[in-house]
Amino acid sequence: MPFYEKGDVRIHYEETGSGFPLLLIPGGGLNSNISFLTGFSAFNAMEVFKNDFRCITMDLRNANGGESSGPLEVDRPWDSYADDQLGLMDHLGIKKFLVMGFCIGGPFIWNLLKRAPERIVAAVLAALALGIAFLLGRTVGYLALAGMVLALAYSVPPIRLKARNGWLANTACAFSYEGFAWLAGAAAFGSITTGTVVFATLFSLGAHGLMTLNDFKSLEGDRALGLRSIPVMLGEKKALAQAITFINLGQLLAMTYALSKGAWIAAAAMNLLLIVQLPMQRKLARDPKQYAPWYCASAIPPFCWSMLAAALALRFGGF
Repeated sequence: MPFYEKGDVRIHYEETGSGFPLLLIPGGGLNSNISFLTGFSAFNAMEVFKNDFRCITMDLRNANGGESSGPLEVDRPWDSYADDQLGLMDHLGIKKFLVMGFCIGGPFIWNLLKRAPERIVAAVLAALALGIAFLLGRTVGYLALAGMVLALAYSVPPIRLKARNGWLANTACAFSYEGFAWLAGAAAFGSITTGTVVFATLFSLGAHGLMTLNDFKSLEGDRALGLRSIPVMLGEKKALAQAITFINLGQLLAMTYALSKGAWIAAAAMNLLLIVQLPMQRKLARDPKQYAPWYCASAIPPFCWSMLAAALALRFGGF
């Protein structure tokens, strides 16, 4: 049972796996301890991520059920916990790391980002957003949970869809980031209608194509690692054709649906926004690997504005 000690502070920690360091902060409020990951979490993050990362977790100072101890610093409680977390990383010789927090891990992460932003490469607040989603309503919460499951299925072993099939991986991402977000927004601030479902599905089709373009930037790495992204599976030319087809088809069908409901102003706006994207797509076709990041930065805004036009059509058209 390893411990990190500094002065009167004694922190129990565990680590497993190898790779880039990943600090996992258990949930449980001020009783946050390692047993949360094995007994109360939706999945055991230490086991799930150990094949890809050097996973590190710890008992919170003075948590019931844990083995860590130290003085109560009532004047700076959040900073005292950050001292323990950063001190443990120093003890292990780790300069930069990833961090993922459950429940109270969310506030801990915000304080770590304030204290040592240069050390944290990326942070995931796993359950904070989910908790907020359930506060907005049961339907919103379940949609957020479904989106989280799809996001995990996309990249996390043992499913890790990107390693298996790019078509399924992009579908999971598209509905996680796009479709379910549409539905959750409608459920939180109005109601889910037939129009909401139609637009959510069609813009998810477009997002599928955008995910393909996103994979161009990691094409060589995906090939080397044996990941089956669509650019790896189809090659650059066919993958580009698939991406552009899905992006444009989703918007054209959304525009057609808006027209069928009499929302001609929204349809006209969507048409203009699609036309804006066409010269960008021609430039992209010259060299997809080089221009894919540029395209995503330049063409996604008009794609999103098209979604806004569709949302306004729903709001004022009532379909």
